[in-house]
Amino acid sequence: PTDDTSVLRTFVSSTPLGTRLNWNVVPGLIYQVQVSTDLQSWADFGAVRFATGSPDSIPLNPTNQKAYYRVIRIR
Repeated sequence: PTDDTSVLRTFVSSTPLGTRLNWNVVPGLIYQVQVSTDLQSWADFGAVRFATGSPDSIPLNPTNQKAYYRVIRIR
């Protein structure tokens, strides 16, 4: 709680190749992106991600349906 750089931060960005979910990582940890349409039930979105030492990101599916995304640390 005393290291403000250890807080997981996410943001969505638009690129010429589409919309991406971005987050900072801690090297050596494993993360999973999840998606929900109601903030109650969550499903894994893509494979687990092993942090190599730089920020990570994944492309988001362009749909007309409202969706919420979260990144959780597995280990």
